[in-house]
Amino acid sequence: MYFDRLGGRALEVEALTGAIVSRGKQLGVATPLNGMLLSLLRAVSDGATGGGANDACGVQMIHTSFSSR
Repeated sequence: MYFDRLGGRALEVEALTGAIVSRGKQLGVATPLNGMLLSLLRAVSDGATGGGANDACGVQMIHTSFSSR
């Protein structure tokens, strides 16, 4: 997902995290962390195709986080 984000491509959030949230709902299992992660990833994914100052800032924050490890 990181490289998709850098490349400005949409993330596969529905196939990955979205599937967990959907299956949890079907089974009656709460998935609050995955639900929050899904919301955040959808926002990032929507920004991947939109561009702009916030988009570049988000990529920089992610890049800084990973490169400092």
